[in-house]
Amino acid sequence: MGGLGQVLVGLLLAFAWAAPMILARSLADTLDRAPYLISLAIGLGAAILLGVARWPELRGARATRVGASATLLAILFLPTWAIAVGLGANRLFDRSTPVAHACRVLEWQHPAKGSARCLVSSWRDRPTEAVSAALLGDAATDDGRFPRACTPGRSIVVSTRAGALGWEWIADVRLM
Repeated sequence: MGGLGQVLVGLLLAFAWAAPMILARSLADTLDRAPYLISLAIGLGAAILLGVARWPELRGARATRVGASATLLAILFLPTWAIAVGLGANRLFDRSTPVAHACRVLEWQHPAKGSARCLVSSWRDRPTEAVSAALLGDAATDDGRFPRACTPGRSIVVSTRAGALGWEWIADVRLM
C-alpha cells in the first residue's frame, strides 16, 4: 500500500474511532456528562479485559497478523463505541413519558469553540441548564444574533424523558 493509501486508511480509522462519540453527542445527548464517563469506563474495562484475555495469543507465535490487527482494533475502538451504545440504548429503550418544564431563557452563548447553547433556568437543583442549538429545532428562527427562542427573558417549554438507564435527556423544546 502506497503513502496515499496509508493516509486514507488512517483517516478512515480516525473517523471510525470518533464517529460514535460525534453521533452520540448529536443524536442521543444527555443532560449530564456522567453517562459519557460511565460508558467510556465500561468500554475501557472491556478493552482491558479483551487485551488481557488475548495477550498470550498476541505475544505468541500462534497469532496471525489479521487476528492480531483485529484484536488491536477492537481494543482501540471499544471505549468510543461503548459511548454510542450506552447513550443510544438509554434513548432507544426509554419508555418513560415526557415531562414538560417551563423555563426562562437566561442567556445565549456562542463560544469560539464548541457548539452554541441556550442557558435556561433549571428544573433541577442547579443554577442553569444548557439546551444545545441543535435541540431548539423548529423553535429556532435566527434573527441575526441569536435564535428567536433564546431571547433572554423569554419562556420556553423543555420536555425531558427519564432514559432507560436513568440518564435524563431532552426530548423536545417548544416556544411558550
